[in-house]
Amino acid sequence: MAAKDDNLYLGHMLDYAREAQGLIQGVTRQQFDQDKKLRWALVHLFQTIGEAARRLSQGTHASLPGVPWRKSSGCDTTSSTIIFSWILT
Repeated sequence: MAAKDDNLYLGHMLDYAREAQGLIQGVTRQQFDQDKKLRWALVHLFQTIGEAARRLSQGTHASLPGVPWRKSSGCDTTSSTIIFSWILT
């Protein structure tokens, strides 16, 4: 895969991660649990991040060893508890 494509995917991942952080800023765990639309929005953002992570080349994965790739590429099966904790870290 071309580095240009990887840069596009990485940019999308960063944009969606920032969007997720913005959605949950100031939200308590109780509010999160009670807001179905927020949970679905966050699940969608994380699924999109996971899909982009799966499309990255092995070279990009190897060049960024500090990124938990397995964690981000498995977002399509992630519980809301895990999503909430990921955003807060």
